[in-house]
Amino acid sequence: MERRISEAKRKFLSGESRKWVELGLITEGQRGGILESYTVSNSLPAAVLTLGVSMIGVGILSFIAANWQALPIWTRVAVIIGAYLASVVSAYLMETRG
Repeated sequence: MERRISEAKRKFLSGESRKWVELGLITEGQRGGILESYTVSNSLPAAVLTLGVSMIGVGILSFIAANWQALPIWTRVAVIIGAYLASVVSAYLMETRG
């Protein structure tokens, strides 16, 4: 079963597993098997996704800014509170997922 991890996590796992072999927790063969089960993933799709989401966000903000005066006051308040809550929830999710 192959799993994808970043290059930094792969280097960390390599260093940690080397220490496990020195401590006698695992053998060198087991270490090799563990390291082979992980493949390094390319971060390009994440960069493209981030760029796309950012462009959509800028488009939404531009639309709201262009029509701000025409919006009822309760809609303006809802947009501000919604944006704040969205930023808090996204920060929480990023923190918990590491």
